[in-house]
Amino acid sequence: MIKRSVLNSNVSNVSYRTYLNIQEEYKRNIASPSYKNFDVFLCHASKDIEEILKLKAYIKYYENKDAYLCEVDDPQLDPSKANKKTAEVLQNRMEHCKELYFVISKNSQKSTWMPWELGYFNGKKVYPKIYVYPIIDNYESDVHDYEGHEYLELYPIKK
Repeated sequence: MIKRSVLNSNVSNVSYRTYLNIQEEYKRNIASPSYKNFDVFLCHASKDIEEILKLKAYIKYYENKDAYLCEVDDPQLDPSKANKKTAEVLQNRMEHCKELYFVISKNSQKSTWMPWELGYFNGKKVYPKIYVYPIIDNYESDVHDYEGHEYLELYPIKK
């Protein structure tokens, strides 16, 4: 779990260079090799891309983990379109990741891909490492309302 204020302040502090590098990759549309291994698959809502870019930098700097983010690492994909090619690329990426962070953000409940990614990752791994990773506002005391997504209660919250 991370507060938005912490995420924003950390990007402007010590992990700023990491964030700039990730932003530059995003802008230049540089695809990572398809065989590259990542530590974490960031399961996220594409509409929250600016916040997720910051989270990728935060994870790199503070957890020393390389997180897969489709918009950065596979810019040829169009996450707004569900098709076989996109699904195959995402499946390959998930198979090369050790963990999945299910990022709960402002738009995550509207995502069509997130439940599919969670189900695929959970089904393909013998001992899946899956964490719910909420991004919350400072005033939120309750992490998230799982109404309609009660299956998320099966997984620990990333702290």
